[in-house]
Amino acid sequence: MNILTAVFWNARERRLRALWRLLLMLVVIGLIAVAPIVGLGEGLVTLHEQGFWLPGLSPAMFDKSMDFIVGPLFAVLIIAAVLFSSRFIDRRDGRTLGLSLSKDWWVEYGFGLALGAALIAIIFAAEWAMGWVRVEPRTAPGVAGVPVALLWAFVVIKVLCVGVYEETVSRGAILKNLAEGFSALPAPAAALAAAAFTALIFSALHATTDNFTAASFYGLAVNGLLFAAPMLLTGRLGMSMGLHTTWNFMQGGVMGYPVSGDAENISLLVSTATGPAAWTGGAYGPEAGYLSWAAAAIGIAAIVVFVGVRNKRVVIVPQIAQFVRRQK
Repeated sequence: MNILTAVFWNARERRLRALWRLLLMLVVIGLIAVAPIVGLGEGLVTLHEQGFWLPGLSPAMFDKSMDFIVGPLFAVLIIAAVLFSSRFIDRRDGRTLGLSLSKDWWVEYGFGLALGAALIAIIFAAEWAMGWVRVEPRTAPGVAGVPVALLWAFVVIKVLCVGVYEETVSRGAILKNLAEGFSALPAPAAALAAAAFTALIFSALHATTDNFTAASFYGLAVNGLLFAAPMLLTGRLGMSMGLHTTWNFMQGGVMGYPVSGDAENISLLVSTATGPAAWTGGAYGPEAGYLSWAAAAIGIAAIVVFVGVRNKRVVIVPQIAQFVRRQK
């Protein structure tokens, strides 16, 4: 095999190298998820304007109704695209992505849900103790003409979908491919290196969010390490998905902070940071502040303790960096 071919092809594993697998996965996501959703959205809007789809709804109600259709469908299509890529591009056993449901998976998911809520509560408590936050009750929804129950339902559905598909892509497919790509390193080091790169990619994918700054980039990268820790120590995505879900819900739906720069249309409270932006995150929300870094450190420590108590040991799962070919 010549050098040029070796850049693209891994002869030992009989498949493309990690970089090209990831780039092809992006193409597959575009074809299976993004393009159909854009086409469906535009088609339904046209039908609505012609009176054939949800006629008579106000613009606000129509937009929110479309969110209920597009959001969950997009999540399903993203997962389908990742599984397709895993099977036909990565050539791997799909069970190694951390998606196989089991009793342990669900126990870890439940712990992740509790931990995500607790970490945002810690951030809020610290801001409150320092006098760095102004808290007011939510007096009106952010979208006029849409029932409050509908707005709440969408917040719940959104955090569930985001928690699932972002973790499937970032801490599932991307982390796994990168860890396998760092095969020259010992398996634990390869997995750690992949987690670090994945955290940076995860942060960069949020670059178009409102009020994004360098502080936001570093803060989200730290979050990425927090969300990756369960995968590294269990080889399953359950805890990462649960953690991500309630981190977003508690942050936006309960406390009323911006979530990655985006404020929810409904929340129990409205929390406005008044302290130093370096610590509170300012207009971007807690994820851009040092308090979020501290919460992430506490979260990683809690994950280590939880895994240690359940498994009687804490080690990075070596299989994360090992390629297991799909059985025909």
